[in-house]
Amino acid sequence: MRDQQTICLTNGTQYCGTLKGGVPHGHGILADAAGSVYEGEFRHGKFNGHGTLTKEGVIVYVGGFKDNMFDGQGILHQPGGGSYEGEFVANKFHGRGVLRQADGSRWEGSFVGGAMVGDGVIVLADGGRIAGRFEDGVFRETVT
Repeated sequence: MRDQQTICLTNGTQYCGTLKGGVPHGHGILADAAGSVYEGEFRHGKFNGHGTLTKEGVIVYVGGFKDNMFDGQGILHQPGGGSYEGEFVANKFHGRGVLRQADGSRWEGSFVGGAMVGDGVIVLADGGRIAGRFEDGVFRETVT
C-alpha cells in the first residue's frame, strides 16, 4: 500500500512522498540537513527514474537516476559555470554528450567512463572549431 507521508529522521533528513513497505517508493521529496534536495521518483528507497537534485537552492542535476546515481539522459551543472548534457552511466559521462566549460568552449562527442573518446568537435569560446580525436580523455590528433 502506498500513501503520502512525511518522515523525519534523526540526522535531520526529511522525506515527504509515497511509501511502500515503510520506504520511499513513487514520487517524493527528500531534503537533508546540509541543504540538498532531491525531488523525483524513488524505487525501494533509492533515487530511480527522473528527478532533480539541488544543493543550497541551486539545481545541480536534472535527469535520470538509477540506484541513487546519475543514469540515462541528464544535465549536470558544475561549480564555476560549466555543464554536461548527455548520457550517464553510474554517475559518469558515458555515451554522446556536450561538455561545456565556463569560458564558453565545449566538446561535442563521445564519453566512456567519464573520459572523452573518439572523434568529436571542440568549439572554442570565439566560435572556432577543431575536429579532433580523444583517447582516454587526452586530445590525440586533429581530424580533417
